[in-house]
This record gives sequence, structure tokens and C-alpha cells, in this order.
Amino acid sequence: MSDLRGPRSQSFANQVRTALQTRSPNGEEVAYSVLAIDLDLPTDHHKQKLYNAMRDFFKRGEAIRVKPGVVRYVKKDAGYSKKEKMWRAIRCIKPPITTEELAEMADVSEAYALEFLIVCTTHGILKRYDRGKKPHVWRMINDPVEMPEGVKDANASKLRRMRAKQREAESAFTAAELAIQKGREAVADLTAIAHE
Repeated sequence: MSDLRGPRSQSFANQVRTALQTRSPNGEEVAYSVLAIDLDLPTDHHKQKLYNAMRDFFKRGEAIRVKPGVVRYVKKDAGYSKKEKMWRAIRCIKPPITTEELAEMADVSEAYALEFLIVCTTHGILKRYDRGKKPHVWRMINDPVEMPEGVKDANASKLRRMRAKQREAESAFTAAELAIQKGREAVADLTAIAHE
């Protein structure tokens, strides 16, 4: 049974994805009851996790509801970049979202999701709310519909700045190496003069 849901170390959404890919590799119909057995969800209370995960799969277009209690897996659309997936997830959710939820929905790392949330906040799209010891939540306060260019290019400008600083550092190290070499040569010349 565990081979149908993948490793237990992966998120629940990825366990559901693995079970769906196994049961519906070519878009075959799969009943919730079959998925619940594959995922070892014995009671209706446990199955609520599956229903919540499937709701997110429907929003992302990764699965479709065929009829009540029956779904079909649709391969993930490779046409969207990670940023576009996060943008679509934020716009679909609308209510507050945590970094972990965004990472799971867009299938990205939590660090990348956090970076994206921060960029959206600096562009006035999201606002962060602290919840004490619980993780922060982010709420959309401005919906420009299309992802702003500043958000799209945020990493590109960061990478450009990083590359420029890397070139600057390499140039400084090269200059320092040349200065050290000249210093060694001067010391050698000085020693030679002293022994004349």
C-alpha cells in the first residue's frame, strides 16, 4: 500500500499525487474510496484531508471531478513557471495563505515560496499578518490580475546584482594576487640587493 502513495516523508499532497498518478496514469476514473484505501484513511474524519487536498488539485487543474466521489488525474501543466504557479495559487486562494501552503500548492520549496511572498509584499500585493507562535499568514490586499513585471523580474534583477558583485569580487582578488606577487618580487629584489 505504501508504494501507491510514495515515501511517507513527502507531503500529504504529494502522497495524494503519487496515488493519483498510480491509479490514473492515463486519466482513468478513480473513486475517492479507492484513494482513501491507498492512503490509509480509514474514517470519514481522516478522509477530510483527502477532500481538502483534492480541492486544491481541482483549483490547479491537476485533477477533475468526473461525478460525485469520482475523479480523474490530469498531468500537471508544464507550461507554467514556478512563479506563475505561485501567482495562480495566491489568486485562487484569496484568504490568508501560509508559506507552507503556497509551497505545497505550487510544488516549490518553502524558501522559494517565502521569497515570492516577500517580493509580492514589497510590491503592495500582499500583507503579512503575524499570528503569535503560529506561522505568519499572507493576505492579498491588491489584485492586479496579471503578475506585475517587478514580481516576474525580482529574481532576475537579484541575479544580475549577484553576478555583478561576483565579477567585482573576482576582479578585486585578481588585483590582490597581482599586488602580492609584486610584493614578493620586491622582497626578492631587496634581498638580492642586500647581498651584493
